[in-house]
Amino acid sequence: MSSFDKYKRFLDVALEVSRYGGFSKKYVGAVIVYKNKFISSGANRIKTHPRQKLVSVDTEYLHAETDAIISAMKKKKDLSGCYILVARKTKDGSVTMAKPCSHCLGLIHEVGIKKVVYTGWNGRLCEIDYKHDKFSMEKKA
Repeated sequence: MSSFDKYKRFLDVALEVSRYGGFSKKYVGAVIVYKNKFISSGANRIKTHPRQKLVSVDTEYLHAETDAIISAMKKKKDLSGCYILVARKTKDGSVTMAKPCSHCLGLIHEVGIKKVVYTGWNGRLCEIDYKHDKFSMEKKA
């Protein structure tokens, strides 16, 4: 069994959520998980949020990662111990690169999330673990 099999359920959720953002240019969904329990989700949205302006001034839409963090912080103030999974689906349904931008990575780190899992090229899952400063990649199961 792949070490990334544990992410399958939440990967499916992130891919489903990506379609509800109303932003047809990029279908990106994000899910925040704590101890294998769903905390919140977010999607790229045409609307923006004051927090997004603090993260990045050169974007006209709310990033999925920021959307998920805003939602999570309404429920759980301390996001340390959580991880975020970010997934992107193209219009034809294939899964592709969803590495968070540098602004979103900064916000993720700022709120205490120590692990980022995202879809890479050709449906691969990639992981950034701030606890160990490692970067690893493995094929999706």
